[in-house]
Amino acid sequence: MAEAGNTNPEALLEELDPSQREVATHQHGALCVLAGAGTGKTRAITYRIAYGVKTGEVDPANILALSFTQKAAGEMRTRLEALGVPGVETRTFHSAALAQARYFWPKVVGGKMLRIVSGKASLVTAAAARLGLDPSKAQVRDLAGEIEWMKVSLLTPEDYPAVARVSGRVGVANLPPERIADLADAYEDAKADAEALDFEDILLVCAGMLDEREDVARAVQARYQHFVVDEYQDVSPLQNYLLLRWLGKRRNLAVVGDAAQTIYSFAGATPSFLTDFTRGYPEAKVVELTRDYRSTPQIVDLANQLLAGAKGADGEPLGGTVKLVSQRENGPAVQWFMAEDDETEAREVARRAAALVGEGMSASDIAVLFRTNSQAALFGVELTRVGLRHVVKDQLRGGFEADSPAGGEQGARPDAVTLASLHSAKGLEWEAVFLVGASEGILPISLAVTPAQIEEERRLTYVGVTRARTLLTVSFAKAKRFGGAGDREACRFLAPFWSRGEVEALSPARH
Repeated sequence: MAEAGNTNPEALLEELDPSQREVATHQHGALCVLAGAGTGKTRAITYRIAYGVKTGEVDPANILALSFTQKAAGEMRTRLEALGVPGVETRTFHSAALAQARYFWPKVVGGKMLRIVSGKASLVTAAAARLGLDPSKAQVRDLAGEIEWMKVSLLTPEDYPAVARVSGRVGVANLPPERIADLADAYEDAKADAEALDFEDILLVCAGMLDEREDVARAVQARYQHFVVDEYQDVSPLQNYLLLRWLGKRRNLAVVGDAAQTIYSFAGATPSFLTDFTRGYPEAKVVELTRDYRSTPQIVDLANQLLAGAKGADGEPLGGTVKLVSQRENGPAVQWFMAEDDETEAREVARRAAALVGEGMSASDIAVLFRTNSQAALFGVELTRVGLRHVVKDQLRGGFEADSPAGGEQGARPDAVTLASLHSAKGLEWEAVFLVGASEGILPISLAVTPAQIEEERRLTYVGVTRARTLLTVSFAKAKRFGGAGDREACRFLAPFWSRGEVEALSPARH
């Protein structure tokens, strides 16, 4: 790592590989960086910012670097400070929009800004009551998610039914799309009566101010003249709309992403802004980061084969991706096993994890990744049985939640095996990863029925595979319980690999 405060620009470039150097030296105009898993994308974009500031090409006060989580924004800020470049605004979309909305609210709207509700449940319940509905807690949760998707997709309630049917979003909360549209209308009324704003309103209010007030747009565009967007494959139509309002007619936009890691389409994210970037910016420089510094050639080879069959929404091969090239020495072969039932699978994973710890690996370097949170409990029981502490990755709070008698820490990763859903594992890595439950109906999940939903499950599998640095073990159980039908089949994305001779079959070990 370069020394803080005294790094000259050329010294920064010497710490980068050729492709990362291309990113760093492109300072003006549109830039699209296609960065595969483990290729050092955060390094490339932070060094780009630092290089621009140290050469005097850009003023740090005029840069807005956008991430999708507070953790990612904080990491970028910390890295920039270590490079001797403090003062760059690194924010989430919502944080940046909220700061601007609060600042301009007295001038544009007048008075004090409306309160922001932390969740939608109470408002959804109130809206449902207006329609004579009495939804369960699960239905309220699903309806809140659907209203969020509607808003970030820039859909009106009138537009929603037709789009929902095309998108395979039928049957949410066991209500027809037309009824959900009615509820979305009632939700906005309930919110207005409560004199409140929700999470998506922060973006909508900010964009509305920029649209309606030329003086506001001029002020914001004078302040922010250079934009960097990380994880661009995860932007929603609403976020991208706001980004374009911030940009105005300027072209100083650098985006970084990997369409292969788009796993939040259900929440409104779309890789199309990344894959179609050069249509809007035909002059853009496109740089591919393909050197994978994280994973061994064995793991990278599986990831590349998995991605080779990926398709976009149009049914054509998925764009906006790269083929990875491992920069590490050969490691162990990917391990595969199938068990007779779920308990046997969990016991074998726990046994292997304990063996790794016995050989000197830290428990915190081991993760068990699964498709649904309900799978965590059984693996937790078996890890405890072999004497290993474990923590459950908390996707909502972004930290770790202790789930073992020994307790654990919130925030930093404690010395314990991590149990995490594939969604919550994104952006993380471990020395050894157990990708469990890799069978049809679980991965891809049975709820995925449309081609687009199936492809999202493939990308989720790809994210799981690329979390492993050295050792990857893939497994599934043929039956849910001992003595069950045993009719589960291997995950379709990985099925070709199960026919190989090195697959291990395990019979139940009853105790």
